[in-house]
This record gives sequence, structure tokens and C-alpha cells, in this order.
Amino acid sequence: FRGIVSRHMVNCNHPRCFCKMKILYDPKKKQDFDIEHWYKYKSIILKYMVKQIFEIEIDKRPNNPDLLISYAEFLFEKFRNTHLSLLQISKLTQSNQFIYPFHRYRIMKLQNKIKEYVNSLNNEALNKSLEIENVVFLEEQFQRTLEE
Repeated sequence: FRGIVSRHMVNCNHPRCFCKMKILYDPKKKQDFDIEHWYKYKSIILKYMVKQIFEIEIDKRPNNPDLLISYAEFLFEKFRNTHLSLLQISKLTQSNQFIYPFHRYRIMKLQNKIKEYVNSLNNEALNKSLEIENVVFLEEQFQRTLEE
């Protein structure tokens, strides 16, 4: 694994590649990490390498339904990026090419997964207090200290 990544870092000529960035973001752990210490973060480096391979292939074959659906599934499952995932699906559905029933099924299945994920995030947000409520509480405490 280290040899593949090291060779990629040295030989990469793609201008938008992840290896050209200084800091990468891990959406599952919700933290940034320095790319110079890539050997500590094998799983996220692997995700970015696969993402880069997908993007290169999509540049070559932009209307390939298998590729677009697989990329959309990858973006959602590994990065939890609902926006880019739905963008890939919309590229496919808005093109006027024939989509096989199997591809339609995969699209529908992914859309349902995304819908369930977004609904769960919305339910979590409903149960949490808003940030403005924290500010109001702090203002009230500050006002009480000033009055004392």
C-alpha cells in the first residue's frame, strides 16, 4: 500500500488530485488531517485514491451509467456526500440515453438510502437545541452577573 501511494504522490500529474492538497477532510470522523502524514491515515487516503480513479474514468466516459452510478454510491457510502451523489444521478437521468431497468433499480435504491439518511439527520437536528438557544442562555447568565 505504501509503495502505491508513494509512487502516486511522486508521479501524479493530475492538477485536481488529492495529493496536491495540503489538508484532507475525513467526513466520517469529521476532522482534517495533514497529507504529509498520509501513512497514518490509510483508509482515508485509499478513499481519495479511489475517488480520483473514478473522476479520471468519468472524464474519459462521462455518459457511462455503470460508472456514474458506482461513483454516486461510492460518494454516498464512503464520504456521506449526498449532494455530489445526487449530482451524479441527475447527470445520468437528465441525459437522454436509455437506462436499463437494473440501472434504474440501483438509482432508486441509492435515492432511498440518501432520503433515509437525510431524514435521520433532520430527526437528530429536531432533537438537538439550536445554537441560538445557547446564545440566549449565555446572554441571560451574563445579564444576571451584571445585575449582581
